[in-house]
Order: sequence, then C-alpha cells, then structure tokens
Amino acid sequence: MKQEIVKSKLKCPKCKSTDLMVLESWKNHDIQWEQVNGEFDKNDGILEPGNPYRVEAKCSKCKHAWTVRKAKQINDIIKY
Repeated sequence: MKQEIVKSKLKCPKCKSTDLMVLESWKNHDIQWEQVNGEFDKNDGILEPGNPYRVEAKCSKCKHAWTVRKAKQINDIIKY
C-alpha cells in the first residue's frame, strides 16, 4: 500500500511536541497512528466504515495524555 503522509494540527498542550501517539476509539476497538514531527501515514490505520467516537493523543516526549476536543475521527486532525 502506498504511503499517504499527511500533516496534523496536533501538538502536545504541555510541552508543544509534535511527536505523538494518536488513538481513534471505536465501540469494540481502537486504531493507533504514530505522529512524528507533525506528520503520520494515514494508511497505517485500518480504514473501515463505522462510527468512531473519540480521538485521544499521548505525547511521546513528556507522556501527557488527553482527549482531542472537536475530533471524532482521524480526518478531523489533518491540516489541509
């Protein structure tokens, strides 16, 4: 599968790092992406129809974790 590298709007609110683990939560499972320098490969996740309900993030540097406001799926954090 071809890489689809996209830029993210996310950065750690505590230390401002853009190296994060991003988690999209579904009813029975989660899909995880690794964001490095503000970018991630969108194809690293399993893209399937359904209803994700939350996006969470954890900083790889300071380990701060939070729920991303106004985001229910990974597409909501992509910088266009």
